[in-house]
Amino acid sequence: MKKILLGIIIGIVAFVIFIMSGGGEYLKRLGQRTEEAGKRLETYERKLKRSVKDTKERIKSLKEKTEKKAKDTIKEIENKFGIDGAK
Repeated sequence: MKKILLGIIIGIVAFVIFIMSGGGEYLKRLGQRTEEAGKRLETYERKLKRSVKDTKERIKSLKEKTEKKAKDTIKEIENKFGIDGAK
């Protein structure tokens, strides 16, 4: 019980010292910097999402091109060697 009361008293004293030493101004500046950091983070997030979307589209396009080339190559080989593609 003594530890709880001692903790409460120390907390109150620390709070009063914080307020008296300009804690409000400190919190105001901290809030402004936090807001600026949040805006920068949102910008990075948008760029990252756009980059991921573009990369997915490129991968899909590359996959389609690769599949088409593979099919064309298989057809060329079958025609060249007279292999019947139907199995």
